[in-house]
Amino acid sequence: MPHQIILIHGGHALDTREDFLNRLKTKAVTASNFKPSYKWTNTLQEKLGSHFEVFAPHMPNKENARYEEWKAWFERMIPFLEVA
Repeated sequence: MPHQIILIHGGHALDTREDFLNRLKTKAVTASNFKPSYKWTNTLQEKLGSHFEVFAPHMPNKENARYEEWKAWFERMIPFLEVA
């Protein structure tokens, strides 16, 4: 059985929706923020090989993470994990 890896990448939480909208309107950006990008996570499984199984879920609302949303998503992933 391969070793399972769960990769949770990033996430921010702001106190209010107003704070979230303000962050979207004022955070520093460059043109690269709006272009496709290479993500190392897309090739991690290939690089690690068949002895590993990589889970890299796209977390809900990662720009303004909320506990209940992430908890629900983790609960959906649990059936796919092997317990040693």
